[in-house]
Amino acid sequence: MAGTTTTTKPKGSAPKMTPEERERAKRERFLKLAEKRTNAALSALRRVGNLSGPGYTYSDAEGEAIVTALIGGVNSTVKALRREKSAKPTFQLPIG
Repeated sequence: MAGTTTTTKPKGSAPKMTPEERERAKRERFLKLAEKRTNAALSALRRVGNLSGPGYTYSDAEGEAIVTALIGGVNSTVKALRREKSAKPTFQLPIG
């Protein structure tokens, strides 16, 4: 149509939300992800625990290294959830 202009929103732009709507959306996202990620972490811990089964051989030092890394990761997560600063833990088995 001649003489008319249309405006469109850029792709991916969400409608303006009130601060209350934004907080509610953040809360809903947290609840969904917290359950999903916590269950995934618990599942991963069970899989690490499965390494203690009869199909695997490891030294006491390797077992302790894994335990130390897991405790460090849990402590880091606890600090984060308590809104404390902490370094991101890493893990590497000793060579030997």
